[in-house]
Amino acid sequence: YVFQVTALNFPSIEGTDRYSYPVAPDVTRVSGCTDVRNTTINCPTIGGVVLTVFGRNFPASNESTSVKIGVRNCIITEFISQSELRCTLPVGAGADQAVTVIAGSLFSRVRYLLSYSAPTLTSVTGCTAESSTSTRLCSRAGSDKITLSGSNFGASNALILVGGVACSN
Repeated sequence: YVFQVTALNFPSIEGTDRYSYPVAPDVTRVSGCTDVRNTTINCPTIGGVVLTVFGRNFPASNESTSVKIGVRNCIITEFISQSELRCTLPVGAGADQAVTVIAGSLFSRVRYLLSYSAPTLTSVTGCTAESSTSTRLCSRAGSDKITLSGSNFGASNALILVGGVACSN
């Protein structure tokens, strides 16, 4: 922007001072797990995968820059350019997770570009086993121990429901 002052209908010459507004980062695509168009899906709930975040207006270095997947930090491992960076996927669970790049006090609009894998149950044991994936004759009062085996259960403090009731360890 160029500044010019008008007083009593007489404009000044154009000033030499220039001002530009800082531009927030913008996330356009994420890749690293199973890539589908501009999203990545089936990410492991244990994290650890290196993601590539694409966009524009990223800072030139990681100084005061961070990436969030949902509410967790995706630790930046490499700045490739002002439109591409890499970070390590945090532990998490759920579909359509928000991906946000934060640069100082500026942050990108929330874009839902990442989904973790759904949990897979491979076996249930305890009480009376009916098959490898079911059990029966558990006490209605509770306190029977059952073991659920599978993958992508999420964080270690995941909530497990049986018949709509929370289990405890």
